[in-house]
Amino acid sequence: MLDFDNLEISAGEIVEVLRLQKHDFLNYLQLISGNLQLGNLEKALEYVKTASRDIELSGTIMRLAHPALSIKLLLRAHNAYKSGANIILSTSTDLELLSPDRKLMQFFDQVFSSIEQVCAHRREPGNVQVEFSETGENYCMTITSAHLGEDVFNHFAAKVEQAAAELNNQTFFQDLSEQKVQRFRMYFLKSTRSG
Repeated sequence: MLDFDNLEISAGEIVEVLRLQKHDFLNYLQLISGNLQLGNLEKALEYVKTASRDIELSGTIMRLAHPALSIKLLLRAHNAYKSGANIILSTSTDLELLSPDRKLMQFFDQVFSSIEQVCAHRREPGNVQVEFSETGENYCMTITSAHLGEDVFNHFAAKVEQAAAELNNQTFFQDLSEQKVQRFRMYFLKSTRSG
């Protein structure tokens, strides 16, 4: 076990992230190649754009200040995908001042588990976007979905809000849902150490 920022991570987890990245990249190359061979230039170009976007989004997560956090988040999103939940991770911050300890990772595990649970009951779960950003003295995790339905999303949001309350008393929750898009944010003070 390696210890990055007080988070234990195994060499197997590192290799698994690399394996998954390679698999996704090769899959896109095969789709692009097959469409080029069939003369479907429009479809091939569509896959190039999709691959570029997906690689860029996962690249933002790999630029987090805490390598173990990057690996854990990417693995958790992949495990959710295997169970039918398509989580799109992105970040516009490196989360440098956040302390990714075991308690915070348990919170992220609860968030991803909740996403998996609500998506498991949907025929077509669609995408759930999880974006990290910063606003002034806070880090922000925004979760957005247009496919879960208001009742399901509200149940999910309540679970996440409860998990955040257990994390620390300086985390707060904001519901930003609109007519067809459900969205909420969790804020973490940058100077707060969660455990």
